[in-house]
Amino acid sequence: MALQNTVKRPCPFCSQFSSFEHVTEQLTQWSCPRCGDYQMTGTAEASLYHLMISNAGPISGRIRALNSQGITPSVSSENYEAMLRLVAPPFSQRAEIYLRTVVALCPRLDQDFVPNSDLLIGASYSRDNAEASVILEYLEQKGFIRTDPLLDGEDNYVVPHLGE
Repeated sequence: MALQNTVKRPCPFCSQFSSFEHVTEQLTQWSCPRCGDYQMTGTAEASLYHLMISNAGPISGRIRALNSQGITPSVSSENYEAMLRLVAPPFSQRAEIYLRTVVALCPRLDQDFVPNSDLLIGASYSRDNAEASVILEYLEQKGFIRTDPLLDGEDNYVVPHLGE
């Protein structure tokens, strides 16, 4: 979502530099490169900034999952504690979500993608780049993703054609 009158500051969940703007006096709209789009009340935001969230992966993944369904979640003082208790789905499901997200990003099979982008880290419920790298390695070993030797750079991953 493109925000109009945005300010940049750390996301209350994952600390990534994010855009936000005031919708009302007590409600802000956030657009985080890792977590996705969500709204938050001022009370919830104040409460979250005093916490040290060590594992934002499940929160980022849940927000991204809701965004993929066209839903922008609203975080308030009534539900932010429940969000902090979220857990990531099983590894195989996270790998499937990662792969589905890559396929949505790359309509052509030979189109390259950035393997550890904030979007893929968030969508796969990963807490950081290292955790997303484990998923990437698993998908490479299974043959669902591979590097393309014809592409330059370290971000030369593609979804291979069947039979490759």
